Amino acid sequence: MNRRTLLLATFTVLALAVLASLCEPAFAQQEMEREDIKQSIQKAVKWLQSQQAADGSWDYQDQPFKLGIHMTDGCTCFVLFALLKGGVLPNDPCITKGFAYARPKPFQHVYTVSCLILALEALYTWEKPEPKKKEKEEAKPDIDKHITELVEKKDETVKKFHKRVSPADRKLMIEAVKWLVDHQETNIWRYPGGSGGNEDCSNTQYAMLALNAARRLKIPVPIDVFKKVADYCVKNQEKDGPEVEWFPVPGADNSFAKLRKIQELLKKEIRDLNRDYKRRVRKGEQPPADGWTTTVVEDAQRKMYGGEKKKIRARGWCYMFNDTESQAWRLRITGSMTTSGAAALLIAKAALEEERAADKAYMEKINTAIRDGCGWLAHHWSTSRNPAGEGSSIHKCYYLYGLERVGMLGLIPRFGKHFWYDEGVKEWLRTQKADGSWDAGGAGTSGPVPDTCWGILFLKRATTPLVRIPETIYTGEGLFGGQKPKK
Repeated sequence: MNRRTLLLATFTVLALAVLASLCEPAFAQQEMEREDIKQSIQKAVKWLQSQQAADGSWDYQDQPFKLGIHMTDGCTCFVLFALLKGGVLPNDPCITKGFAYARPKPFQHVYTVSCLILALEALYTWEKPEPKKKEKEEAKPDIDKHITELVEKKDETVKKFHKRVSPADRKLMIEAVKWLVDHQETNIWRYPGGSGGNEDCSNTQYAMLALNAARRLKIPVPIDVFKKVADYCVKNQEKDGPEVEWFPVPGADNSFAKLRKIQELLKKEIRDLNRDYKRRVRKGEQPPADGWTTTVVEDAQRKMYGGEKKKIRARGWCYMFNDTESQAWRLRITGSMTTSGAAALLIAKAALEEERAADKAYMEKINTAIRDGCGWLAHHWSTSRNPAGEGSSIHKCYYLYGLERVGMLGLIPRFGKHFWYDEGVKEWLRTQKADGSWDAGGAGTSGPVPDTCWGILFLKRATTPLVRIPETIYTGEGLFGGQKPKK
């Protein structure tokens, strides 16, 4: 190894050490995908493709969760979303046939319209994966190029979407957003035509994910939509619960503006390190073995995790707080509905903060609710079932995907002492069937098609974060060099 190569390698280790120490909350977003996870996703994708009907649709079972309606078009849109996130090409025949089936369908249900928006966003913002490098290239990586990409690469999702989207699909997406806004109930969402003014958290999380995607793509959404959701979630969370040992919840402990500043600080520090490294190489100097990282790490950790460690209590959400039909299961606090409440609040917080639509006292109520929702998930932690405050519950895979949403939106690496991605991966890999599908059976929702979609989305960490941290990191061992961040 010549001197320049040695200097390059030394700098890379130091620069990535900065990232590792700084970016604990978003580590799952950064680690290179393990081969066993890749193979699992590929098997699941292949199985889903095999389930497509001749007309381009996908269907599901009406058990164990039974409704008085059936949404084949909604299932089709959700599968399209999962397949695109799973790496299927936008021009793949199964994608083309699926959209040909879904586009003409009238808007009828919140799930369907929400999933259509998510699928269209995934279609037009699809990114081609990095090509696998040849052995010689892997032996001598272009480190200068990767570091430059790390600090200079811009997020051009919005530009790409508006450049690629067809006029017809742009119109369809705008109409779908308007339909969701128009069908918001008093505060959140329910199946249109539902009786008694009931609203439910499950419809709500899909609507919020879709409207967040619309905002991300600069499609206007009235800010009052997010304020109503925040009002509902803050008011209808459990009133009390046991205290939970403190753990960081960056999406609640900080404003998103502050998190973005930390992100920019990280980029600036790495840019400065890169500049200093190049200067030393030109002079033939050896970069210091340490010292570069100390200030960066300490300052970033202080900003990300410093300040008051506010009390966390385990307080969750149920499916339907204002149930008028007296069905006990609707009032049961569960993991799946708690992830829904926390994710909806994180999205609402980001929107309200950006629009300066709420005062400091109200935002602190939102932060407390998010923090306590995450506390409930830590206190009732499970990856083998959808935890319930009392009794058993279904929707296991739906709940696991909920953990991914909250983890990614809130920049949360762990709930309590549990690293949600690692523990979730073990469960997904353990329970995947030989044909590539997942089916939680009586502990599931609606059979193997949605369960398999949730598996793909979890393993891919498919939820777009509210704050991005630098991507394109090549270490060969993951962001932490095979080690977990400190607890």
